[in-house]
Amino acid sequence: MEKEISEQNQVLKKIIDKRIFSDSKDSFPEINKHKLLNTSKFMFTGMGSSYNAAQYGSLLFENLLNIDSRSEFSSELKNKKIIDPEHTTLFAITQSGETADTVEAINNCKNQGVNVISILEEPNSKAAKNSDSYLKLETGKEISVAATKTFSSTLLMCISICIYTASLLNINTNLLVELIKSFENIENNIKKVLNCCDYDYPEVSKLVSTTKNVFLIGKNLTYPISREGSLKLQEISKINSNSFIEGELKHGPNALLGEESVVISIIGPSNNINKSINSLREIHSRNATIITISYCENEEISSLSKYNFVIENNNPYIFPLLAVLPLQKISFMSALNLGLDPDRPQNLAKTVTVE
Repeated sequence: MEKEISEQNQVLKKIIDKRIFSDSKDSFPEINKHKLLNTSKFMFTGMGSSYNAAQYGSLLFENLLNIDSRSEFSSELKNKKIIDPEHTTLFAITQSGETADTVEAINNCKNQGVNVISILEEPNSKAAKNSDSYLKLETGKEISVAATKTFSSTLLMCISICIYTASLLNINTNLLVELIKSFENIENNIKKVLNCCDYDYPEVSKLVSTTKNVFLIGKNLTYPISREGSLKLQEISKINSNSFIEGELKHGPNALLGEESVVISIIGPSNNINKSINSLREIHSRNATIITISYCENEEISSLSKYNFVIENNNPYIFPLLAVLPLQKISFMSALNLGLDPDRPQNLAKTVTVE
């Protein structure tokens, strides 16, 4: 897992060069342009980490393309009726291409006339064969059970497809121009997040691995990242962890906060920072320990947080991709603190081929 976390910079660079910095209108030859242009609704599906990536993808598409978009768990989608399937495109995310629920969801949608595009690593898989087309992540073999480089690569693939779709639709907003430009510095951003000595990974992981409850909060595009961070802690560290929309804390979960709780708050550029600070004040007043991952230095955030990781990227679409990296490292180091093997989590398998 440590090796695969460290490989993310080179893996992501390969996708950026191939899918973003090449001619945008020819960067996805695998996709049927006519079917994509005929789409009035996008759907994203997956399970586990793939579902978290699907949720990010649906928010991204809706935000940048202004086209109806939503995410579904594959275990639910495999039995659902699709409204207006002829004008719907489904992006099915499954690293192995053999995830049983996702393969069933693909078959259900395909049988109803949906245009299905799979995002995966294995081209000789059921998902690839049953879809209209597939996009290979090209991450190389991921051995560790918990997804790291395949997760970040899937987020990046969602961004790349969104930019490609925008070019086909002749959408050229300032947001898209700024997004493409932001990729020029992403390599340095990733290096700093993974290697920066200002990020006190050993102390943070010690705190996380010895606490009773861990809550991760985010909103909009950072909420899927909070889900992924929580899943990593559950999978490899066996820590009781849950994720919530930031505003949802006061509608119930606040009752669980106390001295034995740690809250990790992800504050991205698309968030209202003043509202996030108000949430941190509420958490602080209940004696919970706060760790923040934010996009800028802020005096009040620093004063309320025991640890504050600053990721210097103010693009709202790229920041979530960067924010997942410290969560992966914290989960990995927490597992080691607890004497667990991060590569072979208990009761889990790399490919879930049963429903």
